[in-house]
Amino acid sequence: MEDVILKAVKWEGNSKDMYKLVLSQTPLLFKKQIIILVSNWINHNNIKVITEEVVFEIVEDIAPLKIKMKLLPVLKSMRSI
Repeated sequence: MEDVILKAVKWEGNSKDMYKLVLSQTPLLFKKQIIILVSNWINHNNIKVITEEVVFEIVEDIAPLKIKMKLLPVLKSMRSI
C-alpha cells in the first residue's frame, strides 16, 4: 500500500530528491519502516502534492531529534525556493 501512496502523489520542486536523500541516509534495517511511516503520514494528512515544505513537516513530525539535527540543515540547502 505504501508504494501506491508514494506513486499517487505529485512531487514538486526538489521534494522527491529530498525524500530520496532521507532514505539514502536511513540504515537498511529501518528503511522499510520509514517508508511505511511516511506513507501513513501522507495518507493521514490527505496529502496529494508533496512540496519541499511537506518534506520538512514529515521530518519534523516523525524523525527523532538527533536525526532532525543532521537532516534539516542538509534539506534546507536543497530548497529550490
